[in-house]
Amino acid sequence: MFDQPELAKEKEWLISNEAKELRKKLAKEKEIPEDDIIWVSEKGKDWDIISYLQQRNILNYVCAEIQKRFPEQYQSADDVYKIFLNAHFTGRLLPLARIVEKTFGEGSFRLLGNMSIDKQGGVLHLESLKKMRVKQSKMESKEKIMSHSNISSE
Repeated sequence: MFDQPELAKEKEWLISNEAKELRKKLAKEKEIPEDDIIWVSEKGKDWDIISYLQQRNILNYVCAEIQKRFPEQYQSADDVYKIFLNAHFTGRLLPLARIVEKTFGEGSFRLLGNMSIDKQGGVLHLESLKKMRVKQSKMESKEKIMSHSNISSE
């Protein structure tokens, strides 16, 4: 969009060293990632950020954990993210629900679906998902041990 001639002046401002310094200052003051600040005014009084920071953090966490759980299917977290996009645009949620539940355990997909847009809800959901992941990992380890001991005894 910034390649449009009408926005050339705005683009020049946003890539200037002065704008970068204002973004850095704002990020430190507001305790947000600098890359999340997508626009800042020339005086630094007005600014805009990418929305839903907590929810995006959860999505990134979920994608990373799924990729770790299924490295042979997904080479990167971006590959997992494509599954989320596909489910969003096609409405076919079942493949996504299956990998989420296999990674985080029963009820985890419903938990994701019930996430609200407020910051505190995002924090609580992330903590819940982390706990579910630990519990699921322990169950997977026990299953591996049990299946390995069954194979050895045969």
